[in-house]
Amino acid sequence: MKIGIIAEYLNPLNTKEYQFTDEATPYLEFFKSKGVNSYVIDCRRNQNSNHLIALDYKSKKEINVPFDEIDLFYFGVFGKEIESKNIAYGLSEQTEEFFNLIDYLRKNFPNSKFMNPVETIIQNASKEYLIHLSKLGVPVIPTSNIETLDQLIQLNNDKEIYIAKPLISERAKGILILDGKLSLKELEQYYLSYNHNTFEKHASTYQKIINSQRIIVQKFEYDFLKYGEIKIAIIDKEITLSRRNFMPSDENIKIVDYYNGAILEKYKISSKEREIIDKIISIVEQEYPFHYMRLDLIGKDENLKVNEIELINPSFNIFSIPGHDFAKSVFSLEEQTKHIEKVYNSIVKKC
Repeated sequence: MKIGIIAEYLNPLNTKEYQFTDEATPYLEFFKSKGVNSYVIDCRRNQNSNHLIALDYKSKKEINVPFDEIDLFYFGVFGKEIESKNIAYGLSEQTEEFFNLIDYLRKNFPNSKFMNPVETIIQNASKEYLIHLSKLGVPVIPTSNIETLDQLIQLNNDKEIYIAKPLISERAKGILILDGKLSLKELEQYYLSYNHNTFEKHASTYQKIINSQRIIVQKFEYDFLKYGEIKIAIIDKEITLSRRNFMPSDENIKIVDYYNGAILEKYKISSKEREIIDKIISIVEQEYPFHYMRLDLIGKDENLKVNEIELINPSFNIFSIPGHDFAKSVFSLEEQTKHIEKVYNSIVKKC
């Protein structure tokens, strides 16, 4: 079995000492132990019109892979960190390269399978899915589009606090807190930066996505501060891992940047929550077929609401670094390994 793993890697000394992202490495090692031929594909490298440039994980050599010689492409560990180098990759920094690679793979590997499906990945790039799913009965944090600058100004002057977000963004990038403290100039700059919404008939996938960039707004949910955020890993509709992120105090609203100072812990899902989660999984699978997903929720019991659904490259806190704070305090090695094994079994089934 030959698998193309979309992930970043470094070769700083131009030797065989390649460095891979912290979350990709345990997957690559597990696949290797199962006899899988893994080829790491970095979307930042320009691809050739006659073959795919990839790193053979077993030999640690960059090779030219002939078209249609890969059974499946896996995107789940794209855009992660190399902590030792203080490098954090993400979709926001390489959106064009990532979707250009998708176009390249679809054109040149028509018989290969994709996990998750390409259309699901493309649709998940925009938070428009939140509005769509809410119309189908999914309990989403109330979300609406910003159509005019006047709307943004009006919400900023409201007594309530609102959170503005670009449709295409990740890891809290581009988030704006509308709390009455922003100047007209700041609001104008924000609106012009993220309100594109143009159309080009023959545009590439990347151009279509970026051209649809707009702003959405959500009323700030104080359940973020009260209960934190629950993050659930789902493989083939089965929950494999669940954790909770919460802030140690409610001073300011730093929850939008919870990686700085957030407390993480394993989370036990209640029976009431499980009923709601199963319903969400069923609706999402019908609209956006998936093999892996991370479901981000706020609230508790029957008051759960969806904050985000990650179907491109969800982080599950799977790390290869001994003693890494997240890995040490959240999931055991056994729990992480079982999760990766579920991913592997899903790939085998798909191939």
